[in-house]
Amino acid sequence: MFGERLEILKLLLHVMQTVRIGAEEEVDDTKGLKPEEISKQIREKEAKAHAQILEMVSRMNTMSIIYRLLCLVVIGTAVLYRVYV
Repeated sequence: MFGERLEILKLLLHVMQTVRIGAEEEVDDTKGLKPEEISKQIREKEAKAHAQILEMVSRMNTMSIIYRLLCLVVIGTAVLYRVYV
């Protein structure tokens, strides 16, 4: 398991060192596509972005709820400790 992760990290490092886009290089991933294909590609990118945002917001809400529950447990424990001690 550790060896597989190490190999993946080595591969990622190799890709990062060899595949670069120049500062002046133009990146156009719509070159040669029809207008319908371009609009479909834009919709897909927007859908992925919206899904990522929803996932992040969901995780933030979950973390907020967990934090509040933990606070209640800590406060409840402190109150019980004072009552019984």
